[in-house]
Amino acid sequence: MPLLLEPTAHEIKEEKLYAEMGLTDEEFNKIERLLGRTPNYTETGIFSVMWSEHCSYKNPSLY
Repeated sequence: MPLLLEPTAHEIKEEKLYAEMGLTDEEFNKIERLLGRTPNYTETGIFSVMWSEHCSYKNPSLY
């Protein structure tokens, strides 16, 4: 069975992989400010789902 590796936080930021998850540059920068660091792959995915247009969790007060 092949080993599957997640992209690193650096790769997510530099290659803008967050955009493939539906996050804008502004949203990703906000996530970094909220966490005080670059989010890992799982965290980026969670924010993407929580902030998607299809969910009610996207709160303007976070911006």
